[in-house]
Amino acid sequence: ARAIAREAGAPIVMTAHTDYAYFIFGRFRESPVLKKLFTLWGNHYYRPAKAVIVPSEKAGTFPQLVSTAERLMVIPSGIQLDRYQKQVSPEERAALLRQCGLDDTGFTLVMVTRVSREKNIMEILRFFPELLRAIPKAQLIIAGEGPERRHVEAFVKKNGLEGHVCMTGRIDPDEVYRYYALGDVFVSASTFETQGLTYLEAMACGLPLVCREDPVLRDVLVNGENGFTYRTEEEFVEGIVHIAGNRQLWQEMHKKAIRKSKGFGVKPFVERTVSLYEQVLG
Repeated sequence: ARAIAREAGAPIVMTAHTDYAYFIFGRFRESPVLKKLFTLWGNHYYRPAKAVIVPSEKAGTFPQLVSTAERLMVIPSGIQLDRYQKQVSPEERAALLRQCGLDDTGFTLVMVTRVSREKNIMEILRFFPELLRAIPKAQLIIAGEGPERRHVEAFVKKNGLEGHVCMTGRIDPDEVYRYYALGDVFVSASTFETQGLTYLEAMACGLPLVCREDPVLRDVLVNGENGFTYRTEEEFVEGIVHIAGNRQLWQEMHKKAIRKSKGFGVKPFVERTVSLYEQVLG
């Protein structure tokens, strides 16, 4: 890109979507030495950029982006809303739930995720026995594949959750909307996301969100409007129980989730990005 920019006289716009420090060093990334290392690397790596796009304010706090503060622009990535807003009949939904080995009259939580350690799936599973005491017909669909699948399956079996938890394995991207349609609530315990497209996909499908509190959810999840954030097991269970026990609240959150998702569609993303390109070229 640098070579092309020099040859063509064109400015460079870069994007930053990954917390490399977390991905490589995990919890050790907070050490002063590593922070300094990533700051120096970022100074070099992003120096040619006239502007740097990040998908959330959280992403803008990464150490490698310290030097880009005056060139930083928050532009959430857009999703094709209509890919997720397809109709699934009650009969098809019931058949898919039975295919998953679940009760078609249960209260269904759904996660669409890579089954990997950083997604913190085990936290939801550890909370599940307490949720079952409050909602005996609660059940969970984990839609996705990944390196932690065997570990998750072993935990499910060890704790007698087989009749309440379904792991689908890999889902064709064109079929993902069907699995959102199986859910009554979307749940996530991840704090790894720099934007979290599955939050947006779930909202586009009208699902209330119950997610671990994280800066990435700012301007996405509004407590009491389109879902709840949680910090503890008690707050997680309370959020689910509150939604499950109040059909009118679910309907209101359903409508607000769809309305909220419109701000994260392809059109606003393109408009913001083109506007930034025009500023850089100007």
